[in-house]
Amino acid sequence: MILLDAVVEIEGERIVCRSAVRAGGVFNDADGRLPAWSGIELMAQCVAAWDGWQARLLSEPVRPGLLVGTRHYHCNVESFAVGSELRIEATRRFHEDNGMAMFACPSSPPVATSRRPP
Repeated sequence: MILLDAVVEIEGERIVCRSAVRAGGVFNDADGRLPAWSGIELMAQCVAAWDGWQARLLSEPVRPGLLVGTRHYHCNVESFAVGSELRIEATRRFHEDNGMAMFACPSSPPVATSRRPP
């Protein structure tokens, strides 16, 4: 299941993706809205798109990834309305030689973020 519609911008350690909320989505609630918790999946898919791009640049195969967790996720709405255009951004903050990495993922509108708490 792919929730992202497009990669809008990509360079270096950063990627920006776009997703339009449509009726009938796999995560949509009974009212057709996309629950705020699905923002974590959008962020994971944005990171996966960045990782796939990195692999292609190195002429390596694109490998599956795994979201281990989030240190902080905040959204100022309970759900995203059908027709909303979401902008999902991911910036790699650090990585290990074993492939483990951490990304900061601010998203808008509405505001949803995954970042390290102060």
